[in-house]
Amino acid sequence: MIRKLFLLTALTACITVQAHELGDTLVIRDAHKVTIVTNDSLQKIKVMGMEDNEDYVYENSIQLVDSNYVGEQRTTYHDLDALGFPVSKRDTTRHRRGVVVYGTMHWWLGFNAGISPDFSFSTFRSLEAAWNILQFEIEPYHNYRRTMRRYEFGLALQARNYRFDMPSMLKKDATGSVFFGDFPVGTEDHKTDVYVFSLSVPLLYSQRLGRHSPWRIKLGALLNFNCYGTLRNSYTMGDYDYEETVHKIDYRPFTVDLMGIIRYKWIGFYLKYSPMSVFKNGRGPEFRSLSFGLYL
Repeated sequence: MIRKLFLLTALTACITVQAHELGDTLVIRDAHKVTIVTNDSLQKIKVMGMEDNEDYVYENSIQLVDSNYVGEQRTTYHDLDALGFPVSKRDTTRHRRGVVVYGTMHWWLGFNAGISPDFSFSTFRSLEAAWNILQFEIEPYHNYRRTMRRYEFGLALQARNYRFDMPSMLKKDATGSVFFGDFPVGTEDHKTDVYVFSLSVPLLYSQRLGRHSPWRIKLGALLNFNCYGTLRNSYTMGDYDYEETVHKIDYRPFTVDLMGIIRYKWIGFYLKYSPMSVFKNGRGPEFRSLSFGLYL
């Protein structure tokens, strides 16, 4: 009779729908598989999978001794992201609050639209590419349930160029200041670019749009530690192509961008605004930029 009562209690707890704790009662919602093994002195209960996590595992052992039992239980919550891997494991035997840390990797590729009343740009010839080498995503949980929000930070390598759509070329004077001057007489097919390479740190807040939704939005800042910058002018004279590269320009060593991302599963779209000019004040053309493209 005692075993039947234990069996009935376990089944009642496992038929309901999500893993949370009400007093001394553990409720697991949408359990995928329930296994109960009973012998003369021991009863084992194992639940695998739940509503929003197929890797959820609950185990409980009950010793049947003279109408009493000694229980030992272990609950494990293990998640995987679309393009990531978990770097921590959630053990909720004693704690109903905590965090899971994911390690992910991302790429983004897009275009730069320069913003300035004084200069014009060729947006679709101004490219940027970045490789987010490692992104840590911290997701809190409460009562064994994911909270749908994440706090993200990481490290990325970023390269971008700005193509000017103007009949002038960029030059550097004896003091190191960059200014616009004329292309050589008799030349054509003019191109003028500014290149910047950065080590970037993304700081983002991420929110899933519904517990089972494949959509997620991210908002935050991108801290850029600019490591290298150069100018490149190219043109054609007669049958020959010429290219001039200018090094050691006075770019800003540190800039901050504002970034927004919307993702559907593993693919997304990003929009990034750079409120700080590439060059230091008074050391080159002043302009801002708005970037957009694919985020993977």
